[in-house]
Amino acid sequence: MESNNYLLIGSSSELSKKFVEISNNRNFYTVSTKKNTADNHLCVSDYIDNIDDIISFVKEIENPTIIFFNGFLAENRPIKIPDIGEIDKTIRFNYSIPLFLTIMINNKLNAKKFVYISSFAAVKPRNKNFIYGYSKKLLENSIISLNLDSSLFIRFGKINTKFSSGHRSSIFDLEIETAAKALSKNIDTKTGIIYPNLLTKFLSLIFSFLPVWIINKLNL
Repeated sequence: MESNNYLLIGSSSELSKKFVEISNNRNFYTVSTKKNTADNHLCVSDYIDNIDDIISFVKEIENPTIIFFNGFLAENRPIKIPDIGEIDKTIRFNYSIPLFLTIMINNKLNAKKFVYISSFAAVKPRNKNFIYGYSKKLLENSIISLNLDSSLFIRFGKINTKFSSGHRSSIFDLEIETAAKALSKNIDTKTGIIYPNLLTKFLSLIFSFLPVWIINKLNL
């Protein structure tokens, strides 16, 4: 019988909550650094320091699909340039934590699929949010090099949440429910790097060919 279990890491994010809300016939297990009274939830003080607790928790879940909702963004240049603490946090949440947990879980347990909420910024890191985009791109490359049995990256554009508040709107903005539905639709059937819609995929193709200096000049 096909497993229908989903482990959400970084489950306190708005996208994670909306994904659970709109999903049917799925069993959810959650891990976050925020307290939650829901069943099947593990609260940790640190995703890396508490790896043994996470492994023990995941061990009780049959063949889970593991989704990483972890993310942090503190750039919106030239309006906002991150300080050293914010740079460290950007790399830690977008790269170090999901990579470390993937390696540890994959080495010790069986998982059906690893899924990552990536970003359009990973197509070509540019001045506007270079550290964020670079950390997302680095995660994609590092995970691909692991040769997992099954993995999926969804490169969203800007999702309208508190996380993206204050950032300039663009033609590939998504409301949170639309993003959650795109995730729900593709999570079981797709692998590799995908986009939530054809417009975002088309724009990514244009970005991949444009020189970085033009993208920076246009502040895209």
